[in-house]
Amino acid sequence: MGHCPEGWDPEYWYDMRNYLEEMTPEERKESRSHFKSLDPEVTPDFTFAHKCSNRVVDFLETYGDKEDFLLVVSYDEPHGPSITPSEYYERFANYKFPVPRNVKDTLENKPEHQKVWAGAAQNKNRENIKIQNPNLFACNSFVDSEIGRVLDAIDEFAPETLVIYTSDHGTMLKSHCLDGKGPAMYDEITNIPFIIKWKGHAPKGIKSKALLSHIDLTPSILDYFGVNSPPLLEGESKLNLFQSEAALLEPTKEENQLLTNSEVFMEFGRYEIDHDGFGGFQPIRAVRNKRFKLVINLLSSDELYDLKEDPGEMKNLIGSETHAEIRNELHDRLLKWMNKTRDPFRGYYWERRPWRKDAADATWDYTGMTRQRVEDEIYEPKQLDYNTGMPIKKPTRKK
Repeated sequence: MGHCPEGWDPEYWYDMRNYLEEMTPEERKESRSHFKSLDPEVTPDFTFAHKCSNRVVDFLETYGDKEDFLLVVSYDEPHGPSITPSEYYERFANYKFPVPRNVKDTLENKPEHQKVWAGAAQNKNRENIKIQNPNLFACNSFVDSEIGRVLDAIDEFAPETLVIYTSDHGTMLKSHCLDGKGPAMYDEITNIPFIIKWKGHAPKGIKSKALLSHIDLTPSILDYFGVNSPPLLEGESKLNLFQSEAALLEPTKEENQLLTNSEVFMEFGRYEIDHDGFGGFQPIRAVRNKRFKLVINLLSSDELYDLKEDPGEMKNLIGSETHAEIRNELHDRLLKWMNKTRDPFRGYYWERRPWRKDAADATWDYTGMTRQRVEDEIYEPKQLDYNTGMPIKKPTRKK
């Protein structure tokens, strides 16, 4: 982008385009090569992460105790090329990541597109596999130190601040014969960190099993500032959950369930406009509760995993009659969610899967419902009915 969008402070807006445009042509090329991490001359000042952190520290020192603020810090690292000062690279040059059992997944009874993604890796001997990636691990460690700089500045200049740390995805690291990220719902890339620091509110030292979704993030931040969440947002504020030690520790207890999600929904629909990649168009919708995960891969086959008995997601139970009831229940909840959230790709094909014997007949109109938003004077005025030209009475109705 390189330009500050409306609503943000141009003095502190800084993205990858800004970073590259500060450099000479030679420096730009060097900044895109993972070999740069071997250069002993590379200092933190050369990296995007350090330049971002510098602006954060300056912002907090200037405004931290003077006014309310929303500060978003997004590091491009440890994405490739994972540039890091050589001292970090040297620490991980010979490091071997612990090998999980699911690196031996042969992808038998798994979706076809995963096999295409894995390619020749499916046929390799995986008994003595090693997971080594010095650039990735070193860069994670380096960015962790940059986050430490930010937390130190928060403690000094804005100690009462609500701090939320999360990520957009994980990486496969050879699990299930796969590398990187892409069209799959395995925990390696979907079960990401979500850490809260909130002095005087969030209990310390708790590792929670509560289910949380990124769609809850914006409503929670709005709630923190005392702003009502608009109807166009699908998530719910979890601000009270962040403050409840009981609900964080035992989210399945009946008295705590009002603060937690009984399930979370996930989707994948990425398609590269600028270049080919990620298998082309791979529409995926998924739902997981405390124990099971159902994945609908629209253009290939589907998946069901028992995360208690099979945390590595090795055994696909989609055709198991023993699990048909829980599978179909999750499927119904997923279809309901797609309707409720006006999923633009909803249609009969998500329901009529080979294993769903009681699916409704295919119809061109599917459920035949119009799913407009409720009236909201700020974000969306009441729409007019197509058949009468008059204001709608019900947002969800027969077309």
